[in-house]
Amino acid sequence: MDVLLRQLDVEGWRSHSGVGRLLGLLQGWQEKSWLGRWFPHCAALLVGLVLVLAPLMPSGMIGMLLAAGGGFWLLWTLAGEREGRWSGVHLLVLLYWGIALLATVLSPVPWAAMVGLSKLMLYLLFFALAERVMRNQRWRSRLLTVYLLTALMVSVEGVRQWIFGAEPLATWTDPESALANVTRVYSFLGNPNLLAGYLLPSVPLSAAAIAVWRGWLPRPCWRVVMAGDEYGEPNFDV
Repeated sequence: MDVLLRQLDVEGWRSHSGVGRLLGLLQGWQEKSWLGRWFPHCAALLVGLVLVLAPLMPSGMIGMLLAAGGGFWLLWTLAGEREGRWSGVHLLVLLYWGIALLATVLSPVPWAAMVGLSKLMLYLLFFALAERVMRNQRWRSRLLTVYLLTALMVSVEGVRQWIFGAEPLATWTDPESALANVTRVYSFLGNPNLLAGYLLPSVPLSAAAIAVWRGWLPRPCWRVVMAGDEYGEPNFDV
């Protein structure tokens, strides 16, 4: 049983599909265009901006960045190599999107479901752009560094709130809960659940950086980052 979906003939589908033929449609333009040579740099800049600004900026501005990244991914895909690179992960993401689309069609509140689906599509497009950029090992290491340093900054703010106290926010406090009078740290994100979602990936990524990256400086630095992210998890009550 091919659990990893390695034997799927994706290239065969692309050669016979109308959508597949669109990939690489603008390849000739990219080869002649000045902008085409800077596609990886621009894409890495967009991914880095999202990683850095996500915990700091309002969701509306982050949505604009995600939309810009999605549009840039579409342009890069149309102007990129026809062969590309597909894997089982891409197909599983498409399957997840298909399930979300079906749930939206069958939803009793279609307008709210459409809003949720549009947000999901922005994040999936960001995944596609980040995956395309991180095929290059140099950009992968740089973006991982950017994310871990930003996560450390967010964790330090969470620890500061834990030590010195934080103002309770009624936007996420449940008055019916037994913990209604307990304030959980939320750092810059204004919500402890969002804080947890942002910081959780940093712990395994820091551990991977310690194991993979060489040199006398990177390893101690990422040990500090991992420790800060663990202490920055929103498990502390104020």
